[in-house]
Amino acid sequence: MATNYGSPPIVANGLVFIVDPINKKSYISGSVPVNDLLSDTTGSFKGTVGWNESGKAFEMNGSNTYIEFQQTDILKFTGDFCIGAWYFNQDVSGTSNGGHYDRIWQLGQTYNSNSLTCNTRQHSGTTGYFELRNSNTPIVLTTGNHQTQNTWQYLVIQRSGTNLQSYFNGVYDTQATYTTDISGYGDYSFTYGAENDGTFTSYWDGYLSQLHMYNRALSTAEILQNYNALKGRFE
Repeated sequence: MATNYGSPPIVANGLVFIVDPINKKSYISGSVPVNDLLSDTTGSFKGTVGWNESGKAFEMNGSNTYIEFQQTDILKFTGDFCIGAWYFNQDVSGTSNGGHYDRIWQLGQTYNSNSLTCNTRQHSGTTGYFELRNSNTPIVLTTGNHQTQNTWQYLVIQRSGTNLQSYFNGVYDTQATYTTDISGYGDYSFTYGAENDGTFTSYWDGYLSQLHMYNRALSTAEILQNYNALKGRFE
């Protein structure tokens, strides 16, 4: 099953949250609120979030901008979930303390508490990381270097049974074991483009677009379908 929200069809089964800056029901350039297309959940800009016309995307300055969605029960994932996002990173420099990293999204308490935090990280200039945390214990998916500068990419993080999996540009990448109960993480806000460490840091430097979440794991074919449905917009 597929659905169309102003873009080519993406998988609809299990879809619970979608933010798409190209859809005027989700965002109107120059306005303040950002709306989830499937519920009454509304996000607000922190700092001056810009608009990138060519990518139809939110533009983050890497210093003080992000979008925050208040608590919503629809993001109280108790088992499998799938979160996909398109990103364009304008700065992948730095090697100190694990390297430069920017937060794509975070669900839950502060970074050092119970939270799912998804970031890119350049480690010694060679390795990319995508990392999720539980009580300050990181669950790390160590990947190849998918932190290519100035290039649109599509990242999926999902839990399927006891496996935490990553997919890049519609292709399976890697997995790690993940069994923690995360149902309480939905008691907190969802941030898009920054890390909540009690003050907010690790701001995204570049563009973010078409964020979608499912309350189930998607098959490899479904993830590829979503990638193919949207890739023409960012090429």
